[in-house]
Amino acid sequence: TLTSDNLVVQGVAGVDVGPTAGPTSTKPRVLIVPADESPFETQCVLASCQSLALLDGEIVGDPLEKACLTAINWSINKGDSVSPKKGRRSSLKICQRFHFASALKRMSTVCAMHSSSAGPAHLVTVKGAPEVLKDMFTSLPYDYETTYTKLTRQGARVLALGYRHLGSLSLREVHALKRDDVEKDLTFAGLIVISCPLKEDSKRNVRCLHESSHHVVMVTGDNPLTACHVAKELKITNKKTLILTQDNDEWVWQSVGGANKVAMDTRPSQLGDQFDLCLAGDGLTHLLLAENRRLFSNLLPYVKVFARVAPKQKESVVISYKALGYVT
Repeated sequence: TLTSDNLVVQGVAGVDVGPTAGPTSTKPRVLIVPADESPFETQCVLASCQSLALLDGEIVGDPLEKACLTAINWSINKGDSVSPKKGRRSSLKICQRFHFASALKRMSTVCAMHSSSAGPAHLVTVKGAPEVLKDMFTSLPYDYETTYTKLTRQGARVLALGYRHLGSLSLREVHALKRDDVEKDLTFAGLIVISCPLKEDSKRNVRCLHESSHHVVMVTGDNPLTACHVAKELKITNKKTLILTQDNDEWVWQSVGGANKVAMDTRPSQLGDQFDLCLAGDGLTHLLLAENRRLFSNLLPYVKVFARVAPKQKESVVISYKALGYVT
């Protein structure tokens, strides 16, 4: 792992605070607000859409989820419930979890919201890759795509947040819900922005690998723009990087900044002379098709970054390298 577990929650992007004209407003707004100053619904998503556990009074689980909980100043209580440490007295009890899956790039929960003024009402909370959740929202901010693209290009890890009110349900009705029932018709709740500092020894270790004539490649589940930023920081890439992207029905190599496009069928050696290459999960799937296998093998020596890669795809990458005579 190249990045540290000491994650820094920068805040929430894409939300209006104070007087608001709604999620589709075109008015200028603060790009990132502190997580604990974000709308209450946003904090509900961050607090409940997680797989953390309380063990002997200590919170255990994913460092990213722990960092988010700390950033909004909420606590985990017994019985799988969460509540703000101060202010509002509402609490959420997690009734059903649909755990994060690499192939789906998202997770969701169904929660019972308890407040002093009313009985429990049920709430769906969802988080995941912005490009995956995009079609699940009922409406989006005008700058949704440009915002998360800009942030990931700067090296941040960005997750989209959404929720949906279900009203009051019986426990039986909650447990009967399927994943497809809850992960739809969502209200946009913002983009959580997390920076992942490099480990102290990452640069040194990558440099040592280069100096010992190793071919260094990054394979990650992160967004390709985030991955390309980290690869550049570590000098895994030294040239301008192109990402294989689907442009309408056509596959093209596109620069990180989006300014340059190169035809996919450009000779691999010609590409490699000028650029370092990045393959994201969808591009990798396309190149692993039988009719593209030969092209994939010819491209492999020039690929420096694999991003948004599922575990099965990682296996395919390693097998393909070994077939070319590379060893790990």
